[in-house]
Amino acid sequence: DNFWETVPGWYSQTFSQQERHSWAVFDIHWYTAWGGDKCSGRTVPGGRYLCSQAVDEVRPMLHTCIEDDMAKFAGKVDGLKS
Repeated sequence: DNFWETVPGWYSQTFSQQERHSWAVFDIHWYTAWGGDKCSGRTVPGGRYLCSQAVDEVRPMLHTCIEDDMAKFAGKVDGLKS
């Protein structure tokens, strides 16, 4: 998986600084299912949490995962983001 090593550079080379800050929007989607044992919920052991766990237990785990990924997004991509 080399998305963050490849795509931001391509994006910066493909769109000018003015384009990246006016109309070109870098969009990503965050899916818990792709989080492996770090961030995914499962119905069987093997993920970060079980789907049957209480929301109050799962919420802080998801918050941490989302914050970590969005910090990476903010740090690696220049311009408008979605």
